Amino acid sequence: MSKWSLVSALGLCCVAFSLWMFPVIKPAVVTAQGSAPIRLEPVVSGLSSPVYVTHAGDNSGRLFAVERPGRIRLIQNGALLATAFLDITALVLSDSSERGLLSVAFHPQFAANRRFFVNYTRKPDGATVVAEYTASVVNPNLADTAERVVLTVAQPFNNHNGGQLQFGPDGYLYIGMGDGGSAGDPQGNGQNINTLLGKMLRLNVDGAQPYESPADNPFFGSIPGRDEIFAVGFRNPWRFSFDRQTGQLYVADVGQSNREEVDLVVNGGNYGWNTMEGTNCFNPPSGCNQNGLILPITEYGHTGGQCSITGGYVYRGTQNRDLQGMYIYGDYCRGNILGYRNGTVTTLLDQVGNIASFGQDQEGELYVVLLNGAIRRIVGPSIRQFYPFASTFGKTITVTGSGFLAGQTEILFGGNSRVPSGGVTVLNETTLQVVVPPAQAGVNLNGFLTVRVQGTADATSLGLPTELPSPGDGAVTFQDFILWGDASGDGQFATSDVALARAFIQFQAVPTTRQRLAVDVVPANANGSRGDGNLNAVDFSFLRAVSFGQTTF
Repeated sequence: MSKWSLVSALGLCCVAFSLWMFPVIKPAVVTAQGSAPIRLEPVVSGLSSPVYVTHAGDNSGRLFAVERPGRIRLIQNGALLATAFLDITALVLSDSSERGLLSVAFHPQFAANRRFFVNYTRKPDGATVVAEYTASVVNPNLADTAERVVLTVAQPFNNHNGGQLQFGPDGYLYIGMGDGGSAGDPQGNGQNINTLLGKMLRLNVDGAQPYESPADNPFFGSIPGRDEIFAVGFRNPWRFSFDRQTGQLYVADVGQSNREEVDLVVNGGNYGWNTMEGTNCFNPPSGCNQNGLILPITEYGHTGGQCSITGGYVYRGTQNRDLQGMYIYGDYCRGNILGYRNGTVTTLLDQVGNIASFGQDQEGELYVVLLNGAIRRIVGPSIRQFYPFASTFGKTITVTGSGFLAGQTEILFGGNSRVPSGGVTVLNETTLQVVVPPAQAGVNLNGFLTVRVQGTADATSLGLPTELPSPGDGAVTFQDFILWGDASGDGQFATSDVALARAFIQFQAVPTTRQRLAVDVVPANANGSRGDGNLNAVDFSFLRAVSFGQTTF
């Protein structure tokens, strides 16, 4: 991926694919930040140095996980299959943190032609190889072993190999190539149009073998420069992707020692390396000539433990409306997940582990690939709310459920006040211990707790019901839901409010991804906007919390 290892003899951050070179970050107790919170749902674990996951576009529901030593593993029906889809460990050189089998891309017509392509560094010289394979006719969960080499690129050093493959919306195969390695691009490959290093390449693999260069590539034919080049000026484009809605190409280019950047790449564009690192001059360190260079759409510095960008995808799935149109990416070293949209960057989750890659399934849902061998799905927050009876105030209670992941669980008291540090203990994936704060009359409708679990949590204790799917448009009945709120309007929260709520709240379903309902409060009092037949902010603040489920009082 580029410079992930912080202990390189050259002083650059090289991708620490090996655990012995860069220890895995242990998650701390953190919460989602910003307006679009997420959680990570476990998919599989036990992979060997996974660096990528993707789908085949064949409606099979399968995921294909790339292991750096040279295997592609299959995830089917939520399980990791024992037999590898492809095993080319005999061909792959993975002796350093940035060498190995680095990605796979399935042909747009894979379901019919069974063709797919891999990018790896070969034995014994570490050259980049892009090769074609086919899936078996007899067993779709196995690949044939016959290889057709499409492209070979010599590598002068053992780092900055790039490695991503993606088919674009135009049907061409795109290949991200790093500048060849070492530090600072000593050979000047980034700006040299006569080498494939430091470039985004675009090939037609459906024409004459081994490939053809599309005629609209910027240096095609008699124009000076290599025919295969699509764009120039990259240091190490470890991960890139196309927005499946707009077709725009997002490239995360790993920086040298100061800036990490995301570029919106177009045909013939020059993205600056090694003249620039992000928006900073690099060579020379000041006063560099920026004419004709395209600056990143967003960047960040090496602060707070950040050091190496991991590119992702623009979210176009259906499970989290808050993420729609947001480019999701992260930093390998800090392990934070970020979202970029309309010029704003949001921290979605922090310190989840060493993020080797992101992935996308056929439905557009996103995944995180962690160097420790785990793949997790990005989903929306799981929020549960319940009332701890008066006898529990100031005491320690136990919440049981599932999917309670350390570092992804928080408890809120009275709606939005976080239980103090040390007040929540994740004993294991099924049990939490919570120190309930003392009741505080008149503060945030005292008394109800919110369990915001960034796991799959299905909490069951203290009368907390199992969550039901979000309803569609139309009428809903009260018995389908439970309500905690100040129905009497006296500023206090009590059992009597439940009876009032049962009798006087009219429910109007507003489907959301946050598993909540909007309601119009019927009983009128000093606040005339209640019970006026409209959904408004007063109704929301009055209600405080509506949860799906069934219960008895």
